[in-house]
Amino acid sequence: MYRLLEQFDKAEPVTRDYAICSYRAFGEDHPATRSAILQLATLYYEMGQYENAEPLFLNLARNYEKNQTDSLPAYVSILEGLAKLYADLGQQEKAESYWGKALDNRKKFYGERSTGYVTTLNLFAGYYLKGGKLAQAEVL
Repeated sequence: MYRLLEQFDKAEPVTRDYAICSYRAFGEDHPATRSAILQLATLYYEMGQYENAEPLFLNLARNYEKNQTDSLPAYVSILEGLAKLYADLGQQEKAESYWGKALDNRKKFYGERSTGYVTTLNLFAGYYLKGGKLAQAEVL
């Protein structure tokens, strides 16, 4: 609730405590823990605390890949989070790599005609447009 209201000073401790409790109760590989950590990483990203968001996103991605659950929707959200983070940091190669991975996984999980795939496609195109890369955006 606090995050939606952009009351980040209240949202951060609650979200962080929830992630810690989930980790202690269920362990790192449990879906509830992954979800809680994803919420925390996303909150840090929204707060502009990229130095806190990046390691959480990267650890989540490695966890999903290690457990061969890289086609799950949450994995795509992690990839999109990393793409946005690196775009904001001006690290275009990393951003484009993660956008590509997110798009490939959306396609694999949902298919090309799904709203999830089209949403990621539009986000990727928007990234290109924001960077002045009209030709790449048009190809998408």
